[in-house]
Amino acid sequence: MAPANQKLAALRALWDEKRQGRTMPLRRDINVFVLRPWLGNLALIDLTQEGEGRVRLCGISLFSRFGGDVTGRDLTDLREDIGSSLRELVRNVQATNAPAEGRYSCTIEGQRLTFEELLLPMAGQEDHDNMLLFACYQTKVESAW
Repeated sequence: MAPANQKLAALRALWDEKRQGRTMPLRRDINVFVLRPWLGNLALIDLTQEGEGRVRLCGISLFSRFGGDVTGRDLTDLREDIGSSLRELVRNVQATNAPAEGRYSCTIEGQRLTFEELLLPMAGQEDHDNMLLFACYQTKVESAW
């Protein structure tokens, strides 16, 4: 298993442990201290009443995935080529209340980058998602030429 996949698998195992048999863990069950190994590769996404998302926090290692810091931005405001795969993952998680995995590729400065992604729902006071934990690791760099 590739290192990125190991990190995502470990995060998913932590999420699974923290949910304690529930559909998903409560936000308060996963604190910043237990997330330390993944911090730069995480984003927190608040879900809005309209079913859309707003990035509450974007880790610095995700800047290459998003083309910069997207903290405070709505997912619908992201460029189509950057945001469409993430919005699809969000819709999948909202429909199933279960984790979703994805892959995103882009070309930056002549290099083809590939990212492995994991989106995990977290519940507020009730057992439905109102925040998502997004983890992403770059897994491949190739020359685009």
